[in-house]
Amino acid sequence: MSDVDYFQEAIKQRGDDWYNTLNDTSQRLSEARYTQASLNEEKLMILRRMNHDMEVQAQEKVYQTELERHHDNLKFVVVRYETLQADLIEIMDMIKSFETDRDSLLRDSGTFSSSGDALGPRGIQTFIIQNAVYSLEILSPTYLDELSGGTLKLHLTLDSSERITRSAEILGAQGQWLPLPMSSLSGGQWRRCSLAMISFLSNCRNQFNSSGYSNNIRFGLQSSE
Repeated sequence: MSDVDYFQEAIKQRGDDWYNTLNDTSQRLSEARYTQASLNEEKLMILRRMNHDMEVQAQEKVYQTELERHHDNLKFVVVRYETLQADLIEIMDMIKSFETDRDSLLRDSGTFSSSGDALGPRGIQTFIIQNAVYSLEILSPTYLDELSGGTLKLHLTLDSSERITRSAEILGAQGQWLPLPMSSLSGGQWRRCSLAMISFLSNCRNQFNSSGYSNNIRFGLQSSE
């Protein structure tokens, strides 16, 4: 082999080595670029996570600040509620006191009004008439039962204008008492009612004549009791 062939063979061998080295370097470069791209993608993901975490932390701080503000407002509301509750209790106590005073004043007013009516120009007269009507209402049925055989009742009341109101009841067939208008009373029923009241009044007159005026007043009071 001549020197030229030897150098050509050596150059060819050296070219093949450089080619293989270049291919190997190119492959390693591609792998390095792929690795770099993967690392860049992971880096980007890490940065995104970091940004998300920072946003979450910032939002947590906002929420924490808002929560603390609500806690402060709640404390203020609780204090205000307790103050209003105490004021309400005090007001309720005052209302009870006012109601007690009002009831006392109303009782006193009723007492003064009754005393004024009793001690007024018509007080004694009204008292005597009330006792007389009440005694007549209570005791005259005793005479009416005897006269009517227990089949007739007569009721007398005195209204605020000192007018005597009369009403009657008659014993029904079933044993129940039935209201009967005064205008529906028969002549005999009228006479029985009149005789019952006359008998009672006659008895009162006899007691008055025998015991005197003061005992008659005492009798009226005992009857009203």
